[in-house]
Amino acid sequence: MLAAILFAFCGLAVAAPQGERIENVPILADTRNGPDGDGNFDFKYETGDGIFHEARGRNDGDGIVRVQGRYSFTSPEGEVVEISYTADERGFLASGDALPTPPPAPPHALAQIRAAEAAFAKQKQPAFAYGLPAIRPSFANRLPAGVSRAAPVARSSERRPG
Repeated sequence: MLAAILFAFCGLAVAAPQGERIENVPILADTRNGPDGDGNFDFKYETGDGIFHEARGRNDGDGIVRVQGRYSFTSPEGEVVEISYTADERGFLASGDALPTPPPAPPHALAQIRAAEAAFAKQKQPAFAYGLPAIRPSFANRLPAGVSRAAPVARSSERRPG
């Protein structure tokens, strides 16, 4: 029994993952400016293993920082992958040859899209126009038919005995 336990512990020790030796990657370039009070910034860095990244962010005075940049790295297959991007009020938009592209839409789907766009454009155009609403104060309303306004009552100076 003791031999089985000792054998199990030896097996665990051999099967334990061995620490990989990680080499430090040299930084070839590293420039950073900002962000300043308006949110403007730019940076650029490059490493010894082929990683490169640069970006620039600018605030045009409307409170939105618009960022443009690009980065590149070497894929496991040995190819250099380069991606350019913008980030603004529309979101993050990346472009590059390594990004996947959707398959082309089938012809029947394109016909449906064109029909929907035409229907939407037709629906968007007003069929007729309304004039401005007539504003009438509520006190100007006439009385219903058969109802007359009361005439003022004349006061007599004579008093009647009561």
